[in-house]
Amino acid sequence: MKFGALVYKEIRECMPYAIGVAVVLTAIGLAIVQMANSAAELGRTFLNKGDIEMLGGWLLAFSIVLGLALSIRQYHTEFSARTWGFLLHRSVNRGTMLLAKLFTGLLCFVPIMIIWGLFYLYTHNKPFFQTLLAIRIFWQGLIFIIFGYVSYLAIALAALNKAKWYTIKMLSVVFGVWMFIIFIVQRPLCRAWLTAIAAVAILLIQIADAFLNREFE
Repeated sequence: MKFGALVYKEIRECMPYAIGVAVVLTAIGLAIVQMANSAAELGRTFLNKGDIEMLGGWLLAFSIVLGLALSIRQYHTEFSARTWGFLLHRSVNRGTMLLAKLFTGLLCFVPIMIIWGLFYLYTHNKPFFQTLLAIRIFWQGLIFIIFGYVSYLAIALAALNKAKWYTIKMLSVVFGVWMFIIFIVQRPLCRAWLTAIAAVAILLIQIADAFLNREFE
């Protein structure tokens, strides 16, 4: 089974979750645009700074939910169904299989990124806001989506850990929460991006070590 076939298998199993989240976010975005258009026709500003922060909160929440759903589907479900042994006995090395899962997990966040990009492009110069949306808002939205991928990696690492859930198995989850808190308190956007990149890099290294060295049933 080659890399392309593995990715196709993972996309077939995981993309419905991404599409579901994307559909919900699209519906929310369309509703906001419709209400904003109606307010603009009456000469009113529909969205203020607090509303923009609330939109960011929704984007972050849905990204984290998607990350949790994907990690459970890709890793925990394989243990529950006892299919790891069957998958690993195919003509493919572990590194290729892990790369296919991680790549597909990242790919599933692309629909959310596209929706966010389209929403920003449509609204940033419209009279919906008290001030025009700066490009910083767009990058903040992207980093919220990246932290959805961080949640995906944290749960994936926990699923691959052979320890009990109430012991060191939860360390990756605690690490993810800790990095999230650091991210929230960061004001400069560059520091927030560095936090996200560091979290992704650390979790990827730990996942690779756990997956390549674990004995699967």
